[in-house]
Amino acid sequence: MAALKEKARSVLLKELGAAMGWEKVILLIATLSSQVWQRVLKWQDIHRAAKTWELELQWAIRYAKRRSAEAEIYRLALAAAVHYVWRERNRRVFQQVLQSVDTIMKQVIQEVYYRGSKKAKVARWQGG
Repeated sequence: MAALKEKARSVLLKELGAAMGWEKVILLIATLSSQVWQRVLKWQDIHRAAKTWELELQWAIRYAKRRSAEAEIYRLALAAAVHYVWRERNRRVFQQVLQSVDTIMKQVIQEVYYRGSKKAKVARWQGG
C-alpha cells in the first residue's frame, strides 16, 4: 500500500512539475523561504542577512549548539519556519491557495511561544 501511494505521489509531482515548470516551483519556495527567514532573524534580534541554505545551515549548527535560552528559541524558530514554509508550499502547489508572509510569520511566532512555554529555560527567559 505504501509503495502504491509513493508511486502515485511521484507521478503526480512529475505531472505537476511539468505543468507548472519546476523552475517556478523552486523559485517560489526559495523566495518565500528567504522572506520568511529574514523576518524570523529580525524577530529574534539577529542582525545579519539571510544566507544561502548551505551557509545558513553551517551558521545554525554553530549557533544552535549553545545551551542558552536564545539558542533554544533559535532552534524552535528554525523548525517552525521550515515547517510553515513547507506547508505554504504545499498549499500553493496543491490547493492554489496563498498566504502572506505576515500570516506565515504569525504562525511561526505562535509556534515558538507555544513550544517555548513548555521548556523551563525558555519560559524563564526575560530577553536581553
